Amino acid sequence: MVIKISFFDKSSRKLYCGGKTIYFTNKEFMMLSFLIESESIVPVEDIISHVWKGKESVIVNNNIFQLTHRIRKKLSHIGSDIIFSVSVNSGGYCKFKSNVIFLRNKLFCFLFNFMMTLPVSILRQSRWL
Repeated sequence: MVIKISFFDKSSRKLYCGGKTIYFTNKEFMMLSFLIESESIVPVEDIISHVWKGKESVIVNNNIFQLTHRIRKKLSHIGSDIIFSVSVNSGGYCKFKSNVIFLRNKLFCFLFNFMMTLPVSILRQSRWL
């Protein structure tokens, strides 16, 4: 089994997973990161109030469907390592499969990102590979 490291770069709204990078719009990032950080099923009302803060009264089901569709399309580029589901009836959730380690600590994310910029020869010399 191949272990993949995954983390968010919140400043640039990027998701790194298994050596691939996905860029998200502000709303896409807000929804996805909210569901990842909650670690359980979130009622759709909470998703709406988090993503469309102050505009809850004008949001319709189609807004949720469109945003969900765009996120799923982007996540499909990294394969099936992330399970993402949003339903207007039952709410939403996001989980990683067992072969994905999601780094939540900013320091670990920084160190991993830094290591990925180093040439492989340096990593081999330091016995990290």
